[in-house]
Amino acid sequence: APGGRSAAARAVVLADAVSRGREALDLLAQTVVLVACCPDNAILQLLVGHFVQCSLHAPEDVGSKGESIIGGGLGTGALQQVRPDAEGGIVLALGRVLAWVQTSSCESDAAFGVDLAPMVHALASLPYRLPVGWRVHTLSCTILLEMFPGVLADADLLAVAARLPSPDVAISGLAAGTREKAVSDWRIAAAELLGRLVATCDRRGGAAGAAQDEV
Repeated sequence: APGGRSAAARAVVLADAVSRGREALDLLAQTVVLVACCPDNAILQLLVGHFVQCSLHAPEDVGSKGESIIGGGLGTGALQQVRPDAEGGIVLALGRVLAWVQTSSCESDAAFGVDLAPMVHALASLPYRLPVGWRVHTLSCTILLEMFPGVLADADLLAVAARLPSPDVAISGLAAGTREKAVSDWRIAAAELLGRLVATCDRRGGAAGAAQDEV
């Protein structure tokens, strides 16, 4: 998969070309469908992050070009609820990304590229309906743990990770009936673990990105 600055530059051009006059969440819904087909594509990963960030900014805060968004931090503007028809696509895309990470021959998190973890963080930051949020957070946590297995050396973090459901449970039908107590426990565990993983993985991913830039 393309990565680094070349992928970011191409993503900027593509984002500017497709974004004019279109809603960020519509573009996000379409892009995650492509991610499900090509989970290792760095440009698609960057575009997902871009469209998420656009949806998190008030319209007047988003420039006409992607340079101010791609590679930047998440905004704190008015949150837009993800449409139910897009939620299923996001869960499917994260499931496909997880399958790719699990079957990849990469021997280090840096080999996945520096854009995958930010995409996962971005998707996890969106507001979802309760029956969907825990699924997104569970899959996001599992992807990050596959990318950064060393974090499980922390016994407290390992204990929280053990409370997550299996990815198969998270991926299975969004409308499938599950005991409310179990779902509540999963929701709490996934949210707690995600918060702890984001800071840890950001540090490791940043170091990997710096090393890649030096190559």
